[in-house]
Amino acid sequence: MLLVLSFFLLPLAVTSQQVNLYHRLQLLNGQQSTFIKRGAIVYEDSHSASYHPSPSALEHYGQFSATLQEIDRVDQDRILYQVALERDGDWDISSVKWCHLPQISSETLILHTTDTSQPTSHAIDYFVSPILPDGACPVKGSLSASFEHLARLNTTVLLRTPRLPPLPELRTPPPLTPEGKPAEPVPEKSFIQKYWMYIAAALVALLMSGGASEEGQGGQK
Repeated sequence: MLLVLSFFLLPLAVTSQQVNLYHRLQLLNGQQSTFIKRGAIVYEDSHSASYHPSPSALEHYGQFSATLQEIDRVDQDRILYQVALERDGDWDISSVKWCHLPQISSETLILHTTDTSQPTSHAIDYFVSPILPDGACPVKGSLSASFEHLARLNTTVLLRTPRLPPLPELRTPPPLTPEGKPAEPVPEKSFIQKYWMYIAAALVALLMSGGASEEGQGGQK
């Protein structure tokens, strides 16, 4: 009976596993700011997961707007929005320029895992859309743009496991001479050089058949 219960509880343990997602605004090459919890990523199974925002996430975006007002004179290309996972006291971080956020309509979180039976994330990638093709900031404006719509974004979570790169296609090395230099290819023979023996045999046969015919005609006379 205990064994049966363990069998049914094992999938529940996997589906209930979750990892906290953190975020912050960070000035490039500036003093490190503190990460705050944005929400949780729940593993539904070994191949899928979903994002559940924290109830206080909306307040965080208001704090970010206030922070931007304090650094309004800084070039907006130097302000990053970062999401992170905490792992063994370290942070796995992915960043985008903050200036893209007021215009985006969707975001994607890619978690890199090592074990498909019991997902454990070891890295994160964060993508937002739409952005300009060259990744540049939109037309510069006030840095205190509202981030509140980010709390209502459609967030996609993808799990990725390690994959081996395709094997290289190796070619046969060119032949070398005893001196180590590339051997020159043998020039291709012409048609006559290849089949001169057959041509000569055909000519001899024609000559012999012609001589035999003349001897036969001479005997008839």
